[in-house]
Amino acid sequence: MLPILLLAQSQPPSPTPAKPTQKSKGTATDKQVEVSSIQGDANSLSAAVDKLTSEIASWKKQESAKQDKTDTSAERWAIGSAAVSATATIAIAILAFFQWRSMDKQRLAMDMQAKYMSDGLIETRRAVDAAKASADTAVLQRDVMDKQARFMEEGLKETRVAAQAASDSASAALRSFAAAHRPKLAVRFVAMPHSVNTFQMFGDFRLINTGETKAFVTKVYSEIIISPTLPPMKSNLEFKETAEKISGEIESGQFKLIAFPTNSPRQLEVSERNAIANRREDIMQRHIEQRGANIYLIGWIEYTDETNRLRKLGFCRKYNFVTDRFDKETDQDYEYDD
Repeated sequence: MLPILLLAQSQPPSPTPAKPTQKSKGTATDKQVEVSSIQGDANSLSAAVDKLTSEIASWKKQESAKQDKTDTSAERWAIGSAAVSATATIAIAILAFFQWRSMDKQRLAMDMQAKYMSDGLIETRRAVDAAKASADTAVLQRDVMDKQARFMEEGLKETRVAAQAASDSASAALRSFAAAHRPKLAVRFVAMPHSVNTFQMFGDFRLINTGETKAFVTKVYSEIIISPTLPPMKSNLEFKETAEKISGEIESGQFKLIAFPTNSPRQLEVSERNAIANRREDIMQRHIEQRGANIYLIGWIEYTDETNRLRKLGFCRKYNFVTDRFDKETDQDYEYDD
């Protein structure tokens, strides 16, 4: 509405009426009436404009008052907003200050930690250098020890060769000495504590080393035979399982007491006891023809010398009814020393 009113207000002024001419004198009155009507209309229009202008001015005052009220409220809001902003800014500044203090302390702690880490890194580098130097030294020592080990191994080989040669020489010398000075065993002092008239026969003898070196006894076998004459010699296989295995050393000039027969006493049958009694009676009466049977002790002994050479001694003894002793037989199948 305001633009329309302004447009109406800014219209150009009404045209000035022209002076009547001679031709128009006849119509002057009519034209004057028209002019008056037009002037009335213009005055009415001017009054309407003035009224509208006053209304517009009144509306502007009301709008200005309303604007003043609105401006006052906006200023209050602006002031409140500015106060809140200032308070928030101060709080942010305080928070930033404390955050700066915390970050500064954290920076100091990190600087200290970095210093410790730097010092630790320096120590680590020193330790690494020391370890490297130690490793280099160890490598050098290992090389030296390897060389020493090779030298020692070569020396050990030479020592072994020399030791083997010395051992062979000593063994040869020992064998030569043992052969020249061998042990030699002999069966002596065979005795039975009970009379031959009993039903059990057993006794013992001394195994004496008459040689010059030590004898190592390994097996002993002996038995009592009741027979008129010596029986055929048994092979070793016949009494191999009944041989007594012993281990004993007999020095030169020493003896070892051995019981006979091997394993258990000899049990006599009645016929064997009667045969022994008849032989004893014929011998004591000096009969030319002698009845009965003799008592023989036979056996063998295995032993080794200091060179581990196996040797064997065989022996045979015959009981003498006159002297109550065992006499040595001369049969080489029973009496031998290998």
